[in-house]
Amino acid sequence: MLLALLAACAPDFTLSEPGVVIRGATVLPQGDVRDVVVAGDHIAALLEPGAELDGEVEEIDGADRFLTPGLVDLHVHVWSEGDLSVYLANGVTTIRNLSGDTWHLSIRDDLVAGRRAGPTLITSGPIIDGPEGFLTSREVVRDAEEAALVADLQVQMTFAALKVYDGVPAEAWQALIDAGAQAGVPVVGHIPDEVGYLEAIQGGQRTVEHLDDVLAAAAGMEPFPLMDDPHRTAALEAMTEERIAGVAEATAATGAWSVPTLVVMQSYATADTWDSNDPRLAYMSPVTRASWFQSAENLSPSVPVAMTDVLQFGQDVVAALRGADAPLAVGTDAGNPWVFHGYAVHDELDLLVESGLTPAEALDAATLQAARALGQEEVFGQIAVGQRADLLLVNADPRLDTAALQDRVGVMARGQWYDQGDLDALLAEVAWGYQSRGLAPARPATSCADHWEGRGGL
Repeated sequence: MLLALLAACAPDFTLSEPGVVIRGATVLPQGDVRDVVVAGDHIAALLEPGAELDGEVEEIDGADRFLTPGLVDLHVHVWSEGDLSVYLANGVTTIRNLSGDTWHLSIRDDLVAGRRAGPTLITSGPIIDGPEGFLTSREVVRDAEEAALVADLQVQMTFAALKVYDGVPAEAWQALIDAGAQAGVPVVGHIPDEVGYLEAIQGGQRTVEHLDDVLAAAAGMEPFPLMDDPHRTAALEAMTEERIAGVAEATAATGAWSVPTLVVMQSYATADTWDSNDPRLAYMSPVTRASWFQSAENLSPSVPVAMTDVLQFGQDVVAALRGADAPLAVGTDAGNPWVFHGYAVHDELDLLVESGLTPAEALDAATLQAARALGQEEVFGQIAVGQRADLLLVNADPRLDTAALQDRVGVMARGQWYDQGDLDALLAEVAWGYQSRGLAPARPATSCADHWEGRGGL
C-alpha cells in the first residue's frame, strides 16, 4: 500500500535545471494536446495535460492554443544586427543567410551563446561567382583550382554552405560540388549559366534558389536574363503544363530542394506600389532604406510588367513541384526592396497557398521541410523530445489558415521564451535605435534592383 501511495505521489517528470512548460497546447502537426516541457535549449518531455512536474519551472498557458515549430527562412540577406530581432518578432527562429561575411560568424556564435536575442543563424560564405559577375562583394573563381581554394577557405572559416552564382564556370562549379561533398558542406544558390538547371540538380546542388532557371529549362532554351524580353517572351509562349510537369518530375527524381522565393517576384511585380511610408520600414536600417529608395528611383518601368509574368510562372512551377512530390522549402530573399525581414515569411506562405499548397503543407515547408533541406531535421523543425526548443504559440489553427501564425501568444528560441509584449519591445528597440542613434549595418546593403533586373534574386 505504501509503495502504491508513493507511486501515486511521484511527479510525472523531474527537471534537473530550470525549465518552462507550455500547458495544454495543441501540438502541431500531430494535433495532440500536450504539456510541452523545455529544459535548457531543448524539448525535454511531451506529457499528458496536467502532468506533475518536479523542479523550478515557468508555466505558460497553452489551453485552446496551437503550438508549432518555429518558422524557418532559408533565403535571407542579413544586412544589420537589428534584422535578427525582426525575425524573432515574426516567429522566425532559424534563418539561412546567403551572402555571408566574417561578421555573420560572430553574430552566429553570439546567438548560440545567448548573448543576443534572435533566430539561429546559418550562413553561407561570400557569394562565389565568375570573373564577369557584377556583384561588388563576391569571391571570383575562374577555374577548378581557384574554386577548390575558395571552397577550402570557406569550409575552414566554418561557413555552412557554398553559395554559387550565375557566372561560375562549369569546371569551377564541379570543383565546388566535389569539395563540398568531401567536407560535408552543401553547394546552394543560383544555377551557373554554363551548367544549366537539370545538370545542376542532377550533379549534386543541394538547393536551388528562385525558379528563374526553370523557365529556360522547361522551354528547352539556354539560360538567359529574366529582363531579356525576347527570350523571356519566347519561353513563356512555348510553355505548357506538360513542359513544367516534366521539369518538376525531373526535380523530384534528384531530391534537390526548391526554394521558390515567390515573395521577391511579387515585390518586383508590384514595384509601382512600393510605399515609402510603409510602417515596417521603421525596422529596416537607414542604409537598407536608402538602398531601397534608390532602387525604386532607378527601376525600369518594364520590370513590374515582366515580373508579373514571371510570378505567375513561378506559382505554376510550385503547383507542379507539389504535384510531383518534389521537395519544397520556404525562403524569401529578404533584403531585396520591400521584402521585409521576418514579415516576408508570412507573405511567402500566402503565395504558396495561392499556388496550390494547403495551409498545413505551407507550414510544413516552413518548418520540418526547411530543416530537412539543411539536413538538420534531427536538430529542429519538429516538436519532439531532444529537438531544439524553437516554438511558436498562436491563438488559432494555422493548418486552416496560415494567417493564424501572425496571431502570436509568444515565441521560444533555443529555450528562451518571449511573450508578445517582449516581441513588441524588441521591435520598438530596433526602431528607436535606427531613429535615435542612426545605427548602420555592419556592411552596406547592395542595391538589389540590379540583380533582379538583370538575372534573378541575390
